[in-house]
Amino acid sequence: MSKKIKKYVMLESKTFTLLVLISMMMILATTVFSNRVPMFFSWGKEAEQLLLSVSLSFFSSYIFYISLVHRKEIKDKENINFVLKRKIGLALSSYTNKLTLFKQAVKISKEFDKLDLNDFRLFSKLIESNSNMNSITIYLGTHDSVNDTAEDILKKNAQEFDRFVTALSPLYPFLDTELVKILLLIQDSTYINNSLIKGLPLSKSFSNFHVHFYDFHSLILDLKFYYENTFNK
Repeated sequence: MSKKIKKYVMLESKTFTLLVLISMMMILATTVFSNRVPMFFSWGKEAEQLLLSVSLSFFSSYIFYISLVHRKEIKDKENINFVLKRKIGLALSSYTNKLTLFKQAVKISKEFDKLDLNDFRLFSKLIESNSNMNSITIYLGTHDSVNDTAEDILKKNAQEFDRFVTALSPLYPFLDTELVKILLLIQDSTYINNSLIKGLPLSKSFSNFHVHFYDFHSLILDLKFYYENTFNK
């Protein structure tokens, strides 16, 4: 209960909160203690009334702000966080499911968070040789199977993340700077940009594929870390 009260009463601006506390003290001083401590208010009755008027005006503005604006800001932020949690969670889940296919194909037993550059070199060789993953059947949370080549799956993975980041762009003014930075780095990554080139094989679209794929994967892990620390505390 105390946390909820603090959330709705305390403001993010420490300066504004300090001014509110000072105005409350001035109101208290001019209405309760002015007669008891006359030397403290030696500037006169008119100055005392002016101080009281200014303090009351400022405090009234604070009450108006937390009653209407601040409460709405909190509600909007809660709604945005709900949308973010769902969208980021779905995007990470889809990425993990698809990456698991490659882990199984090249017999990698490491955990998702511990894949290193050597693992992605294997992915690169897999695409270049187009080996036993020429056509596979994947299941992504549905009963419908999709037949794609390994390269097709990687391209679709990149395209899905590009659409995911683009869909969140209208929310950028309301998001944390850290999250916006991660999203922009993902969208600007070489892996994403080259995967969006239509008709061009992914393995032929740029050199050192495994390096770019690894960099992209590292950004996804940054997003996963942000997601877990922000929404799954």
